[in-house]
Amino acid sequence: MVEFLGWFNVSLLVFNFSSFPLRLLNQKLKNGKLTFLIRFLKKYHKITGIFLVISGFIHGFLALGYNFYFHTGSLLWWMIILMFLFYLLGKLKFLKRKWIYFHRSLGVLLVAFLLIHLLNPWLF
Repeated sequence: MVEFLGWFNVSLLVFNFSSFPLRLLNQKLKNGKLTFLIRFLKKYHKITGIFLVISGFIHGFLALGYNFYFHTGSLLWWMIILMFLFYLLGKLKFLKRKWIYFHRSLGVLLVAFLLIHLLNPWLF
């Protein structure tokens, strides 16, 4: 179950992250099929992000034996929470449109930390 949740979370993270680079690519290509895919990804971005927060917590809770230890997975999960908070602050008009720059930058870091977590979960 733990391994399934882990790979489920990887797929959710890739699903959510992929809309940004695809949008950048589509600015150059102007491809109708790519536009359709981007709209699909955008439509489900929020709900899959919420699932990622919940299933990431459950995955870590089960994998760590119902305890909390600081390691690459917990850092990854807190970064996901931070991304969600930037989204909420943007919706509250606290950061206006600046929240998206933080959100996207954190997304790139998140992918890097995902790779670290997959390769060496106990790096620190």
